[in-house]
Amino acid sequence: MRRNPKIFLVLILAAIEVLLNIGRTIPGDSGRYVNLALFFLGRRPSLNDIWYTQIVVMRPMVPLLASPLILALGNIYLSFGLVSGLFWVGGVVVVYKLGLILLKDNDLATLVALSYVFAPPLLSYGAAVMTESAGFFFIGLAVYFTLRRELQNRVSSKTYFSDALIISFGVLFKESVLFALVFMVAKRIAKRKGYLETLLAASLVGTFEFLFLHTLGFGFDVYIYKYLLATHVHTPSEDWGIAQYLTSLIGAYVTNTVPARPYFATITFWVWMLPTLLFGLFTVLGFMFNMRRKDLLLCLLFLFPSSAIWPAMRERFSFGMWPAILPALISGAYLAFSRLPLPKGRIISNPKVYIFFLVLGMGIINTVNTLIRYSSLTTSL
Repeated sequence: MRRNPKIFLVLILAAIEVLLNIGRTIPGDSGRYVNLALFFLGRRPSLNDIWYTQIVVMRPMVPLLASPLILALGNIYLSFGLVSGLFWVGGVVVVYKLGLILLKDNDLATLVALSYVFAPPLLSYGAAVMTESAGFFFIGLAVYFTLRRELQNRVSSKTYFSDALIISFGVLFKESVLFALVFMVAKRIAKRKGYLETLLAASLVGTFEFLFLHTLGFGFDVYIYKYLLATHVHTPSEDWGIAQYLTSLIGAYVTNTVPARPYFATITFWVWMLPTLLFGLFTVLGFMFNMRRKDLLLCLLFLFPSSAIWPAMRERFSFGMWPAILPALISGAYLAFSRLPLPKGRIISNPKVYIFFLVLGMGIINTVNTLIRYSSLTTSL
């Protein structure tokens, strides 16, 4: 990072996005996280009687980290926003490091990080009273640790264990991190290196989670309860289906704008359609021709269930596949722009410049759209 000052500009943009979106509340889930934090502070007597708060009890770490900030700042929403925002900014560093491994280019890795900053799910939930940004952070960290250790000649048992311990604790931030942990275990079993240490660390954290839930009067059946509850609260438009799944992918990686009717005759439709076609094409090209396509496809295979397991299709579920999709997207975009007859010139002949303006342009559109969408949203908790 010291040799690439551009990444610091991306981090500044991430910090600006955090400030623009900090402390946002989402109907339903945000109230449950607030109640859980207040329970940790002794301001709620029980979890069983508080508005389905038990369905988030298996992910206690963000509310737990926010609790001392609530005492210090006296502001619940700012406290959660600071914790979530920290993981948003930290995720940028992880994305950049992972991009270096997969793309072998500082500028392309920076563009992957930029696309992460402006991803619609992060704009909506990255600094909100939610746990999404922490989940995305640990998913990427798991993939990075796994691929990084494979490039090193000598890795100690202590390193393998500490990697797995960190990612296993990440599951307590967001249970979708489990799919990334499985990716780590599978890769280490295939390489016959570090899998015993990984399984030991996961077992220790699993035991801790069991004891934590048991202390609060719950068991692992809270995961089943949460899933069954989700089947009853989603709207018909979110039912599982190919069209709904594709829509969730567009909302996760392209734009959070909604095409207005009549189609083809509105600007919003083309703002939605043209980038969708381009980003889709670039991503396919990246998976086909990237030098690390086997790793990208294997990562996609293991992370895919996290996007499809829920009865409702939403962009924040689909974005769990970002460690595979974002590098493929930028790699494919570079390949496509490199084949175009670009104007001659020191700057305008560089394909990376066009990728930068494409990502930045969509980032501005999505930022404005996110702020407009949530500006009129009021939630009483």
